[in-house]
Amino acid sequence: MAQLNLTSGEKYLENESFKQIFVSVEDHTVWALNNSGTVFYKPDTEAAFKPYLPTNGLVINEITGFNESEMYFLIKPNVIVHFKGGVKHEIKIEEPGVTRVNNISVINTKRNIDYEPANAYNPANDYLAVATNKHAYKIFRGNLTITNQFIYPNQPLVNEPDWRITNAGYKSVDFQYIYTMARCFVNDHAAVNYQAYTTYVSAIPDRAPYPSKINCTLFAHHWQFGLPAGSGWQIWYSLWGTDEGLYAYNNVSCTGLEIKKLIENEKINDLEEVYALTPVFKQNFAFAATDRGLYYTPASIFNELTSSPERLDRLKFIKFPASNNIKINSVCVDTDIKILKEANYNYWRETMCEKVLWVAKDQGISKIYLSLDQDYYQNLKYTDFIYSKTPSNGYNQDEVIFETCGNQSINVKTRVPVSLQNQLLFQWFKDDVEISEWIGKASADLKESGKYTFKVTALCENLTLTSLPIIIKNNTTPEITFNYPAEINLCSGQTYLLETKRIEDYKYQWIKNGTDIPNATQNTYNATLPGIYEVKVSNCENYYELSKQVKINQIVIPTVQLTTAKTAYCIGETTEIKVDNPNNYLVKWYRNGLELPEFKNQNIISIALTGAYTASLTNDNGCANTSVATNISFNAIPDVTISRSSDKILCSGEEVILTAVTNQAGTDFFWSTGETTKTIKINKSGIYSVSFTSTSGCKRESETVEVNVNEPLLLFQPEQLRICVIAKEKVTLEAPAGFAFYIWEGQKTSSPFYQVNKPGYYSLTVEDIYGCTKSVNYSVIQYCKDILIPTAFSPNDDNVNDLWQVSGLESDPQSSIQIFNQYGNIIHTTTGKAPFWDGKVKGNPANVGVYYYLIKSKNTSQALTGTITLIR
Repeated sequence: MAQLNLTSGEKYLENESFKQIFVSVEDHTVWALNNSGTVFYKPDTEAAFKPYLPTNGLVINEITGFNESEMYFLIKPNVIVHFKGGVKHEIKIEEPGVTRVNNISVINTKRNIDYEPANAYNPANDYLAVATNKHAYKIFRGNLTITNQFIYPNQPLVNEPDWRITNAGYKSVDFQYIYTMARCFVNDHAAVNYQAYTTYVSAIPDRAPYPSKINCTLFAHHWQFGLPAGSGWQIWYSLWGTDEGLYAYNNVSCTGLEIKKLIENEKINDLEEVYALTPVFKQNFAFAATDRGLYYTPASIFNELTSSPERLDRLKFIKFPASNNIKINSVCVDTDIKILKEANYNYWRETMCEKVLWVAKDQGISKIYLSLDQDYYQNLKYTDFIYSKTPSNGYNQDEVIFETCGNQSINVKTRVPVSLQNQLLFQWFKDDVEISEWIGKASADLKESGKYTFKVTALCENLTLTSLPIIIKNNTTPEITFNYPAEINLCSGQTYLLETKRIEDYKYQWIKNGTDIPNATQNTYNATLPGIYEVKVSNCENYYELSKQVKINQIVIPTVQLTTAKTAYCIGETTEIKVDNPNNYLVKWYRNGLELPEFKNQNIISIALTGAYTASLTNDNGCANTSVATNISFNAIPDVTISRSSDKILCSGEEVILTAVTNQAGTDFFWSTGETTKTIKINKSGIYSVSFTSTSGCKRESETVEVNVNEPLLLFQPEQLRICVIAKEKVTLEAPAGFAFYIWEGQKTSSPFYQVNKPGYYSLTVEDIYGCTKSVNYSVIQYCKDILIPTAFSPNDDNVNDLWQVSGLESDPQSSIQIFNQYGNIIHTTTGKAPFWDGKVKGNPANVGVYYYLIKSKNTSQALTGTITLIR
């Protein structure tokens, strides 16, 4: 089904052949240039064309301008005639290297303002674009000389790029110049598309197999704000006409680049583009003027519901039947930016509208009316909304359903930007009845149940789009059953079941102190802590009702403390246990977990049995707390005896070891001597005992033991005795009487006497009847010499002193004696145990006189010397 309909309108100057048609957008004056260079124009308020007298006599090659009183006319090779307010100005382009002006066109920046209102429109920014063999130049509005040179990308690499304007219109202007390299392929021409403040650059191939002569271009650009993406996106095509036909390619990417011939075997003279439904989803329709008629795209060259480029198969041209075999040289759309439409509700809006196409032919000028097919668009449902929540039935359905609860509402807002809403009429309907107070609203809050529809009317095209039905199913307020008192007292450690009625498909969320309780999403909740509780109940998504609040107080019984003097006692003792009960709570006592009813409501109890004792305190609300168990023991009294290392009566100096023997563990001993060890040593007579305290603290005193120690034996040191061995004396050693035994020199006897015949020390040990002993040593000394040396003798054979004999050498058989005369001569030598001298020298009696002796013996420490007197 065709989206665009063409209707032939008025015809003018059918006897003239025209090569250019132009509409000055500011006042909608239509300008026409015939093949002879004569200018005709038709003001918007007049019915017919008439010659433009200021150019009489001039051969005009091209027309452009802003309004009837501000126009530009090109006279080749390089003169521009400018009329402003009836005053003629001649502008000659005399820039270096410029030999000809190829084309001129005004660029009106207000077009950009209509789509971007944030930029304030300033007419001084409008300018005349001048394309020459050398450069493209700007002459800003109000100036008569070149203001500056175009700053454009892809600077030409040839001396004369030969700039041309291949499409001139209110929405955009196309330039072309020679450039030896471009994107996607090597070519000789680049196309620059200016859309007010925005520039797009594309490349057009002009080498085989494509025609080298390019007559016209169209940069088809599509910017869409809404459907269905929610943010702006843009795509575009490049179209160009040649003597052999119309070509196009997608300008987004070189990957998989497709070039297609759209119209074959036709000379393409001009290209134009018309916009429709711009605020909603822009529809782009293209027109091609050929030698054999007018071609157009009955469908938008861009899919109204896509956000990505389409293949070129969508670009399909058909011929307008009324133009068959008519040579069309130029086409221009009349862009109306001052249309005001009243919508029966005193609803006025300014919009931009393109509904008239002017055609320059070899047989005059024609007007073609453009309209959209309402039957086609009424089937295209408007869905470009932002919803405050996801529809209950999802997207891509024949209707949009939202389930709500109570006061919950759904905000529905069109995506049309505020800057474009002035071109639309918004209407809302509930159950097919219009909501008059919502006229013009771009968004609405839908609360009540019903079927809502939204209609958007494009004021230019007077075409209305209707949304899918938006169904609001408002459920009743969820049922909450929550009958509890305002406050509930809860004992510490207890739980309280909170519950509301459970209903299928309801959702629950319990709240404590204003905060959702994690994972508490059932219709019941067990409260264990104090706080303010309530429950949220929902019977549809994102909506809930709150129950009333209930405050739960937690009654805490203080920690129960028990006190007692100690925890270990002995059997036979009693002790007291006290519970701290300042609030006079009810008291119960327990031993080993069993209640002791006899102690009920007693703060202090007296006990004598081992066990784990606890007490509980209970207040008037029945809240209780129990103490930690106090373990009290009553222990057996230990046995303790004394063992001894010996039972005999001790002698003086002896000791006995006493050891405490117990039947329980412990190290706490205390002896009657004050000692605290388990064993002690005793060496004195006495009565001894020990007390023992076990580890459980129980104490026992032992029976006494008696230790007897004899008095020391009386044995005095005897006096020193004397003996003369030479005289062969004997000495009797005498001990005190009364002892049982006498041990003389290790020989045990009962005799207190012991006889000795030589000096020395003699040991005596006496022993009484108990075996006690005492020792003493006897000292016997010699009171005479050991060696007796006579000083004189008389060897006269009278048997008296006849020999000089030395006594005391009997024990030394090696002893020797030498006798010397007065001259020191040895006269006698003798050895042996009984050495002597008979007074003879060599058998002859020695002379009376004094002689000398020298005695050597082991019994003396040194040699003995002296004199002997020999007497006769």
